[in-house]
Amino acid sequence: MDFSTTSSERRGDDSSSAVSQSLIARARDGDRSAFGELVRLHERPVRTYLARLLGDLHAADDVAQDVFMESFRLLDRYRGEGAFQSWLLATAHHKAVSLLRSQARRRTEPVADIEAALATVRLSKAGEPGFDPAEQERLGVTLATCLEKLPAKSRSLVERHYTSGESAEAIARSLGRSGSAVRMALLRIRTTLGECIARSLALPGGTK
Repeated sequence: MDFSTTSSERRGDDSSSAVSQSLIARARDGDRSAFGELVRLHERPVRTYLARLLGDLHAADDVAQDVFMESFRLLDRYRGEGAFQSWLLATAHHKAVSLLRSQARRRTEPVADIEAALATVRLSKAGEPGFDPAEQERLGVTLATCLEKLPAKSRSLVERHYTSGESAEAIARSLGRSGSAVRMALLRIRTTLGECIARSLALPGGTK
């Protein structure tokens, strides 16, 4: 489990520690505005961590909201043994892994959904147990092979959206297209990749 942050994030966490403790004390007394300040103080590193782990900015935003809602509800469980930001990141990691596991199990034998395949690969990179390493490797090789068969423009969309975490709207703006057009293109790519993965895993003596 890697909660590594950039040097600037670490400096921000150090400088905000005393402020966080004061805000936590007020939030525990029911001061919602104090917790709002805590969110504003720590939301950037939490969202950055989630975006890096999930590879999806929209999903990262949704999970971040869940993280802060749960943290407010369970604030009394924070005992101050470590940095508050680390406590938040631990919660973020747990929720992100739960989401990835749900996505990875959305389709089973054979895997026919790129999001499920990518979720499984991300879980492997996150060092999470519970998935057979040989199966992960086969799935990763199959996904890579299927990606190579895509046209260059389609591969670029996959890279930007699934690997770099760009939203469909951001990609659309850069391409001079509508967000709905990019989302439809991504849907078609997922379908094509899903069919390719299913065929490849089903080949006798092949990657399955």
